[in-house]
Amino acid sequence: ALDSIVDELAERLIAGQAAGAGTLPLPDIGPLVQLFPALGRVPWISRQLAPPQEGGATQDVRQKAVEALRELLRQLAAKGHVVLVVDDLQWEDGDGAILLGDLVSPPDPPPLLLVACYRSEDVHRNDCLGGFLARLERLVTSESRGDVAVGPLKLDEAQQLAERLLSRTLAGSAVT
Repeated sequence: ALDSIVDELAERLIAGQAAGAGTLPLPDIGPLVQLFPALGRVPWISRQLAPPQEGGATQDVRQKAVEALRELLRQLAAKGHVVLVVDDLQWEDGDGAILLGDLVSPPDPPPLLLVACYRSEDVHRNDCLGGFLARLERLVTSESRGDVAVGPLKLDEAQQLAERLLSRTLAGSAVT
């Protein structure tokens, strides 16, 4: 989950689509780039990289990376809204679920909107999903959490949606 989020974030930072991009000082960014190499392609992040240090426990690198990502998201949130969308959370592995949980956990989590989509029937079958949701439930107050159940579309609704999306795609392309 975080890999795709950070890859998308890197693309937006490279394109300058994130408010304030290029002006954010990030202490100890090396572990974050080590964990998510896509961020190393962002020019202003790569300029802040110190030479890699030998050693360092994997857990230490992971914790420093989470702190650096939290700081990056905090700084971006100070300049505009930050929304993280995770689709198909039921397919997330244990490490990704732990990292995502650490990212939004106290103390001082970044102010953001997390939209996590998953198949409800998988909650009890997937230990990672169940554990993440249980952790999230302990962390998030009922006032700041909302659950929206989305059922399957009816056949005619699915056809209408597909036609609308297809017409937009075809209108935006140069199909002859």
